[in-house]
Amino acid sequence: MYLETLKKIINEEFFVEEDKITEDSLLKDDLGIDSLASMQLILDVEKEYNIHVENEDVMSIETVADVIKLIDKKVKGEA
Repeated sequence: MYLETLKKIINEEFFVEEDKITEDSLLKDDLGIDSLASMQLILDVEKEYNIHVENEDVMSIETVADVIKLIDKKVKGEA
């Protein structure tokens, strides 16, 4: 569920083809999303899911799966 939405966000914001985005994709090495761009990604995620992500949480994100886990925790109110 979150993966499909993330694929759309990454495609629209960073022009990465959706079929190249998997849970194992490294944001920087595979998708070209550096630390500054990952902040934009998180802003888009916050807006999409109406959540708030702390800056410390953003620093630990390396893969698409990390973003999915973070969204899941925030949506469930666990973090």
